[in-house]
Amino acid sequence: MFEMILGSLIYKTKMPKHEEIKEAFLPLMSEPGALGSSEKWDCNCETSLHHQDLNSKLPWDLFFGNIQEALGPYLQEITLKDEYKEKLFAYAWANRYHKGQHQEVHAHGGDGNIISCAYMLDLPQDLTEEQKADYGQFIFYNSSSCDFSPNHQHLFHQPDLWTQRHNPLLEDGDIVFFPSTLEHYVTWNKTDEVRSTISANFKVTDVVSVGVT
Repeated sequence: MFEMILGSLIYKTKMPKHEEIKEAFLPLMSEPGALGSSEKWDCNCETSLHHQDLNSKLPWDLFFGNIQEALGPYLQEITLKDEYKEKLFAYAWANRYHKGQHQEVHAHGGDGNIISCAYMLDLPQDLTEEQKADYGQFIFYNSSSCDFSPNHQHLFHQPDLWTQRHNPLLEDGDIVFFPSTLEHYVTWNKTDEVRSTISANFKVTDVVSVGVT
């Protein structure tokens, strides 16, 4: 499903072979010391990012062997040129959110990244909306996108168009692609259930960015 939110095009779909990927990743991610904290993040979740020795132990061949099918429609919709599709380089890492853990507002626009994604590797199913909120949710954010005061949003048929936040309502097995410059965060996990995700960045190798003057 394509959606224009906060001035950016996002694409949400199901990850191919989700159950197989989950079965391969979760036991490794659940081992003591399998993930660490990041000194570069202002949050307390566990991650394999910035821990190359930990990250290299995860079965990334299985993940990348299936993500191309999911990514294809997004590349087509954003009209990425064919010669650059073949030069896409991706780097991925795993995250876990225990009770009381979250991730701060951030974006992935540095280091030449053009596309990023968030994959819901393991979320509880059949939850009410209130339970989902307590479990922690992936939220897009743009501080400059709120054209009308929150006090006036009730005047519109589609008030979500005029907010600074957008919840893509991700379920277990969903993957969402978005421009790397789009800010996002993960709300606090208030439950005893562990939330597991995979993130990835895509950039075009051997291409120099063109500046605008």
